[in-house]
Amino acid sequence: MPVSEADEQTRSEGAPVDVSGSRHVGLLAGRYEVLALLGAGGMGSVYLANDLELGERVAVKLLRGEYSLDTEFIERLRSEVRLARRVTHKNVARTYDIGDHEGERFLTMEYVDGESLSARIRRDGVLPLLTFFRLAGDVAEGLVAAHAAGVVHRDLKPDNILVSRDGRARITDFGAAASRDGKHADLVIGTPSYMAPEQFEGRFDERSDVFALGVVLHVMLTGAKPFKAELRDRPARAPNPNHQRPGIPVPLGALVEKCLAPAPADRYPTASTVLSALAGIESTILAAAPAPDTIASSPTGPAELALRGVAPAPRSILLRGVGGAQDSLLARGLRREIEDHINTRSLLYASSAAEREHEARVDVDVRVEGQAIVVDVRVFGGDDFEFWRGSFKSDNGRALGVVEDAAVAIERALAVSVPRGAVVQSLTSEAVVLYLGGRQAQAEYWPPALQRAATAFEEALALCPAHPLLLSALATTRARQCFFSGGFLDEARATSELAVRLAPDLAEAHVARAAVSAQDAEPEEAVVALLRAVLLAPGHVDALAAMGRLSLDVGAPTVAIRLGEAAHSRDRSDLHLVTVARAHALLGRHDAARATLDRVRGVVKDTLAAAFRMRLGMWVRDEPSVRAVLEDFRAHAKGDPKGGHRLAYMVAEAVLDGRCPRISESYMAEELASATSRARRALAFQVCAESAAYVGDYETTLASIEAAIAEGLFDAFWLERCPVFDDLRGAARFEAARDIVAGRARPVLALIQGWHA
Repeated sequence: MPVSEADEQTRSEGAPVDVSGSRHVGLLAGRYEVLALLGAGGMGSVYLANDLELGERVAVKLLRGEYSLDTEFIERLRSEVRLARRVTHKNVARTYDIGDHEGERFLTMEYVDGESLSARIRRDGVLPLLTFFRLAGDVAEGLVAAHAAGVVHRDLKPDNILVSRDGRARITDFGAAASRDGKHADLVIGTPSYMAPEQFEGRFDERSDVFALGVVLHVMLTGAKPFKAELRDRPARAPNPNHQRPGIPVPLGALVEKCLAPAPADRYPTASTVLSALAGIESTILAAAPAPDTIASSPTGPAELALRGVAPAPRSILLRGVGGAQDSLLARGLRREIEDHINTRSLLYASSAAEREHEARVDVDVRVEGQAIVVDVRVFGGDDFEFWRGSFKSDNGRALGVVEDAAVAIERALAVSVPRGAVVQSLTSEAVVLYLGGRQAQAEYWPPALQRAATAFEEALALCPAHPLLLSALATTRARQCFFSGGFLDEARATSELAVRLAPDLAEAHVARAAVSAQDAEPEEAVVALLRAVLLAPGHVDALAAMGRLSLDVGAPTVAIRLGEAAHSRDRSDLHLVTVARAHALLGRHDAARATLDRVRGVVKDTLAAAFRMRLGMWVRDEPSVRAVLEDFRAHAKGDPKGGHRLAYMVAEAVLDGRCPRISESYMAEELASATSRARRALAFQVCAESAAYVGDYETTLASIEAAIAEGLFDAFWLERCPVFDDLRGAARFEAARDIVAGRARPVLALIQGWHA
């Protein structure tokens, strides 16, 4: 059997609940009524089901077709299930039986009402010591029981450790288990990043599980795996979690290091000895520590909250349109809204693109019946087994409400239960169409598209006055327009404040407020607003992207890259990649910056990405690159340096013609007059400073930096790392400017990182 990821029972907050018009359609072997999809992996999908004969809930793993048809595999699986049934212990979830459904094989297992250890760590981060010792002891006890029964698990990992509501950890999924004396040279079973070196050769014993336990303990203590999946990428010496997260008690770090020894003879010989060592360390540490339930950490900041929600890969589902109207604006817009509702929770990743492996498929059919919108939903497991379907019909007046109804129902069908968002008044069908069209235009981010978006939102507001969602969308659009032209900042601020007053629990309202604050060079206000948005909706794409941009400016480039990539993975807007590319460039990773820009497509590629390519070419003094980009840029911009293109042409003139505008020249005066946003004016002075430094006009460089500071510049990382300023570093005037900007950035960075300045 090939190396593969195993499966996860994912948390279900109570029973999946049917909504109006929905019904479960999955019935396995005439006995197991499928309620929800719990998870999926290399061997198949795991469902929550009612055992109709016994009246109990069980977990059912439906094997993928290729495994069901492999008679040798099924016979081996029977043997392994017999082994797993030997293990009876409070810290082990039982494996029951093998069944058949229309030629497809399935396993039935004990259902544990709780969550996986991996889900717990994703949500809460590294575990406090009391919790760590309790769960680690439970897992070690479970392994002791398995080994006593002659069973080696071979696939121990946080996904296969369930934490029940009473706080007890139980090992599950013994589908990969084998007898301790097994030796199968043709079989490599397990999850690579948790496998002991000998498992890659088909050899294993209890010490292989001890190694996997060490990886699990490392993840519990640090939140990260100790090494990559490939054996060749691992260090020669076992890693110590203390090196990754200082503050972990030294004996605990040493215990994990011993578990992870590459040679089996250098590890603890049994799980029982690990359990004894854990107990001894626990008693010593807890007796000496007045506050044992903490490992040194800082308060949680908004960036950490955002990263906590998006850093792990959420469960992926394919959401696709079906039916005759699947390509209409209404159908595409509603599907996109359903995606956004699901993705904002950060527990699932819904996408209409099949670019990644998915564990479930959701078919959405949108149609109009009179004044009502009807959304039909069918949910399939990764094995194409349909187990749930539902139909949702809107009344005229709550047309957008059907989106949340459908999204919540899909989440429940996938065993995810989350609170509904802020309650706002409904939109009429006409307003929904305008809102969806505005959202589509808003995503393009270029002036003509932003004006179309603003017009659509204003027309929708005429139909539904003072609607918080529409106000938030309009305020965000107006704030973005401020970056390109003047006249909208006051309107954007007033509109966002009204949205917050009307719907203080609406994440979009706080994102709009942050967008306005950022344009007015008020980064602390922006971060506070984003913190509120992240608390309300951890996976909100605009909040992630905005936090990423601010993080880069104030000196947290790694956070910026992670947030930018997370935002891009959720909505595929290429604007996020420009932030990622800029972070790489300022870190000196020029090849990575270019590779990131190569991923950009569409309007952003021809505008914002092209403009940054020019700046990057100037930073590294690559004249041919700037010339090539300029030719492409002119082709798409039709040679017009107006409407947001002036700064790019300023860069090209500096690199190709050896000149840059002085602050007093009409060229700069025209640029500044068109931008009432302080952020835009500061950017104009930044580009002017870069251009002047490139041609050696350091007086203009310094004057431009000082003018940017007067506009509220807080982009400390740019001033610290931009390579065209290298000749000025150490000069009194430059260093004085850098101190001012660093002083502005410092409290913002403290907010983002959760520190107190």
